[in-house]
Amino acid sequence: MLEIRGMILPYWAILFTASCWANLVGLIISSGLNSVVTIYILVPIILVPELLFSGVVVDFDKMHNKITSFKHVPLIGEIMTSRWAYEAIMVTQFKDNKFEKAFYSSEKKLKSAIYYRSYSIPEIKSLAYQSQNLINKSDTTKLWGKLEIIRKEVSEIGNELGWRTDQLERELTVKQYNDSVLARLENFLSTSERKFINIYNSAIAEKDKKYQELSQKLGGNEKFMDFKQKYYNKQLAFVIANEKELSEFVIQNNEIVRVRDAVYRTPEFNNGRAHFYAPVKKVFGLHIGTLYFNLLFIWLFSAVLFVILYYDILRKIIAYFESLLIIRRTRRRLLRLLLVEQQNVKQTLQGLKG
Repeated sequence: MLEIRGMILPYWAILFTASCWANLVGLIISSGLNSVVTIYILVPIILVPELLFSGVVVDFDKMHNKITSFKHVPLIGEIMTSRWAYEAIMVTQFKDNKFEKAFYSSEKKLKSAIYYRSYSIPEIKSLAYQSQNLINKSDTTKLWGKLEIIRKEVSEIGNELGWRTDQLERELTVKQYNDSVLARLENFLSTSERKFINIYNSAIAEKDKKYQELSQKLGGNEKFMDFKQKYYNKQLAFVIANEKELSEFVIQNNEIVRVRDAVYRTPEFNNGRAHFYAPVKKVFGLHIGTLYFNLLFIWLFSAVLFVILYYDILRKIIAYFESLLIIRRTRRRLLRLLLVEQQNVKQTLQGLKG
């Protein structure tokens, strides 16, 4: 009915993996709890957060600033299996279908070049000129903040282009920043801008070449458009590229953070954490596709649940807390008995004295 083409195996793998996790959760609940009423109450408590924090209902970027970041999914989303499954489906459907697979690498270069040339570099230039006006000010807090943003963005541009920027980064401090440093920064930005223009032109040419080759292979433009119609989904592209965001970036924690084109951005972290809809996850420098990483995460989570089920850990935990409750109740009864006994002794003594 959905006419999902070429995605049967990935969809089956994701849904089967998620169902295994769900079955283990159900088995743990049924083995650990004796009361049917308690089970009926607990199931919605587990399901509702899975629905809310899967990335569909609640937008992670719109959550409170203290618990969210534009650079990675908040912790509440990291522990939701629904989020890992949903993200894997969305990214795989967009990135690995037969149409987008042909153009994805070119689109990624194109989007990156546009962002740095049209948004990142102009913002750095603006901050650099603002910083120049703050050099002789007594309050250096604003100057430090702006230079910190510039330094981080210079480092990011250097990483993107494969350039070393250590020397320039060391000079972008409150003590060293002056007209000569500004001149070197301007030179770096101008050189970077030209490089990104070259990358943009190269990506356009590469994309056009792939378009011509694919069009000829399929038998003309009409066949090409039919092919695109079968595999490309506009709404999916709108959601996964985060095109609802009006701005290309935000400044958060003294850093320029890109917020659009999520599926074309490589995550910064090397511990597996990433922004939502990231195309890959980085672990110790290794780039692992989102589909494989997310499936692996759910299976590892399921393995933990299997251990809990096998050793009946939930029942043991409940029994432990119940024993603590029984001990407390026993102590209270003993204390009451002691108080009653003390009162009886007092009354007996008073009777003897009388």
